[in-house]
Amino acid sequence: MEGYLFPNTYRFKENSTEKEIISKMLRSFESNILALDPDLDSLSTLVNVASLIEKETRKHDEKAIVSGIIYKRQQEGIPLGIDATTRYQLDRWTAPLYTADFESDSPYNTRRNLGFPPTAISNFSTESFKAAMQPESSPYYYYLHSNSGQIYYGKDYNEHLWNIEQYLR
Repeated sequence: MEGYLFPNTYRFKENSTEKEIISKMLRSFESNILALDPDLDSLSTLVNVASLIEKETRKHDEKAIVSGIIYKRQQEGIPLGIDATTRYQLDRWTAPLYTADFESDSPYNTRRNLGFPPTAISNFSTESFKAAMQPESSPYYYYLHSNSGQIYYGKDYNEHLWNIEQYLR
């Protein structure tokens, strides 16, 4: 159900059942996400990509570009390399990640495996879903956020390595 239980503020009666809670959250998904009229044949992909976007950036103006990069890498057979998928696999959202963390054969290891992970990795905002539906084309294949949260894009791997040296060390 990851990704389909829409994040919102809900009111429940104290004796609400699990089924009632899930039903309410699914109805919220329908009214917030399906109301955007997505292609239902690609809904699971859109949910998956929206969850990746949500974990990769919280800034509205970055979402469509990050979406475009994710789709471009997937379409061209380049590993997505999204650290958030490894964090999901490890259930370690804030602690540092180490080289050994990326050695796993998990289907959520997007550094080793091509394509999208098997499921969404989080719930997401309406803005992230819109970005998944309308990715922005750009010349970029890479992005990273500095420790201050500033995003830096790279057109190729060498530019990405330069960004790492400049902004993460």
